[in-house]
Amino acid sequence: MAIVKVVTVYQAAIRSELAPGGDVNKFVKMANREVYAEAVATAPVRTGNLKDSHVNAGVLVHGLRAEARVNNVSPHAEWVHDGTTGPIGPTSHQFLKLPAGRNARGFIYLRSVRGQRANPWLRRAGEKVARRLGARL
Repeated sequence: MAIVKVVTVYQAAIRSELAPGGDVNKFVKMANREVYAEAVATAPVRTGNLKDSHVNAGVLVHGLRAEARVNNVSPHAEWVHDGTTGPIGPTSHQFLKLPAGRNARGFIYLRSVRGQRANPWLRRAGEKVARRLGARL
């Protein structure tokens, strides 16, 4: 004997949960605030520009999907987060002109530098909060 199970999905009810004030929307907003705080706390720091450039872009609802977005608007955020390929050389001069170091004055001139390893702090912040809340990215 076959057993038949019927599942009825009421899109209007789902949309009301995703709308501002709905339980799902409230949950995603709370997760968004936690990811933002975690991203700021774990961002790599050399000058502080990267840490200070986080933007909580809020909750976006697309149909039956809700997204929480945290961005970083620093010009070099993508290079730090995703890494670079190397070697990196000058585009308009014969040498790269780089600061000598943290406690040194002046500049050093190099023909090329190796790429930078990725440091995906935003992804790690999202994954950490998702694990804590029992959600997934």
